[in-house]
Amino acid sequence: MVVGLGAGALEIEDGEEVVVDGDRGILVRRPDAQRVSVARGKAENRRVARETAVARRLVPAQTRDGHRIRVLANASTVAELHEADQQGAEGVGLLRSELLFLEAPSWPSFKEQVDVLRPVLSRLAGRVATVRLFDFGGDKTPPFLRGARARGIDLLRQCPFEQHPFRFDRPARQHAVADKPVTDPNGDRHLTEPAAKRYVAQQQNGENPWNTIDPPRVDAATIERTPPLMRLIEPVLKAPVVLVICVDLKVVASTDQDLDRVGVISGASIYPFAWNILLAARARGFGGTITTLAVAQEPELQTLLGLPAHVAVATVMPLGRPVKPLTKLRRKPVSEFAMRERWGGAPLG
Repeated sequence: MVVGLGAGALEIEDGEEVVVDGDRGILVRRPDAQRVSVARGKAENRRVARETAVARRLVPAQTRDGHRIRVLANASTVAELHEADQQGAEGVGLLRSELLFLEAPSWPSFKEQVDVLRPVLSRLAGRVATVRLFDFGGDKTPPFLRGARARGIDLLRQCPFEQHPFRFDRPARQHAVADKPVTDPNGDRHLTEPAAKRYVAQQQNGENPWNTIDPPRVDAATIERTPPLMRLIEPVLKAPVVLVICVDLKVVASTDQDLDRVGVISGASIYPFAWNILLAARARGFGGTITTLAVAQEPELQTLLGLPAHVAVATVMPLGRPVKPLTKLRRKPVSEFAMRERWGGAPLG
C-alpha cells in the first residue's frame, strides 16, 4: 500500500509511466528500463501466485507435518460471505454484530438485529460462524453512546430493558440461524445434559456425584435414562449472556501435575477471576453462577469455540437479570468442616 505521497503526486502528467512499489511504499516517476523490468517481473509473480492460490482454494489446508488448518473469513454482509465462499473459506471466523449499532440512532430492536443477521447466518448452516458480541469504544462508538461517561456493565445498564443488547444479541443470532422461536429448548442442551444426567443418577443412588475417588455405582444405561434436573441446565440455555471462562495451561503453574490425583491447583489462577466477575455483576443488578457441567464435553466446546488444545474450559457462566432476589445459602456450621492443627483435630469455631 502506498499512502501519503504529498502534493508531488499531483504533478504526474497524463500518460506518464510510473512504478508503484507497495512493498517499499514509494512511487517512482519516469523509471528507467531496469526498474520497469523488475516491477513487471514482480507483478507477473504475484499474478501466477494468485492464480495458483485460486486453483487450490478448495484443497483442505494443512501444514507440512499434517496438521489440519481451518480457513475462516471475516464477513459482515452477504456480498462478503459470497466472496469468502468463492475463495474457499470454510466458514466465518469473525462476524461483527456491532456494525448495526454503529449506524443506529438508538438501541436496535430484536427484529432489527434479526433482519441484519439472518441473510448472513442463514447461509452458514452447518458451518462455523464466530460472532463478535460487542466491540464498542474508541472509533467504534454508536451515535447514541457518544459522550457517555460510563463504561462496561455500567454503560449497558443505561439501555432500556426492553431493548437491552444482552437480552437480544445471542437470541437474535439463534433466531436468525434457526428461524424458530428463541426459547427453543434444545439449544446448547447437549453440552450440559450428559453430565447433569450422571449427577442426578449418582445423587439418587446415594453417591457424591462426579467425585474422583469412588467409581460410579450406576451403569451407563441408568445414567442415560435418568432425566436431568432442569435447574442444572436451564441457566445456560436461557441466560441472555453466557461467558466461557478458560485457562491457558501453557501459562498456569500446575504444581500438582505429578501427583496421582486429579489436578486442582490450576483453578487457583482462574476461579478468583470468575468470582470477581460475579461480584461486579451483582453490584450492578445482574446475577450469574459458576457452572461446570458443560466442561465434561470440553472437546466439543473446544471445537465449537475454536479453542486450542492447551486452553481448558474452567466454567460456563450464565449472566442475566435475577428473577428474584437471592437469599442466604444454607451452609454447614464452620465447626463441622474446619479443624485445628491437622485433619481430625479439634473443631474450629
